[in-house]
Amino acid sequence: MVRERDSFVEIDGNRIELDKSVESSIDLGDKVIVLFYVNDYEVGDMMVGRNIVAYDEDGNELWRVEDHGLRRP
Repeated sequence: MVRERDSFVEIDGNRIELDKSVESSIDLGDKVIVLFYVNDYEVGDMMVGRNIVAYDEDGNELWRVEDHGLRRP
């Protein structure tokens, strides 16, 4: 179970360290979908609108939400 503001997730017992804090996550067994905490991003950061990422049990990024132009003001 990942708590809000942790900077890691666990998938099948493997702890995966992340570079941002987790706002929420969905465990899908062999993968996890993570919503990163937006306030951890710098103003104008191009990744702020792409803060939803899926990881496999080895910590590999499977996909990231596409850029939709959202920027942190």
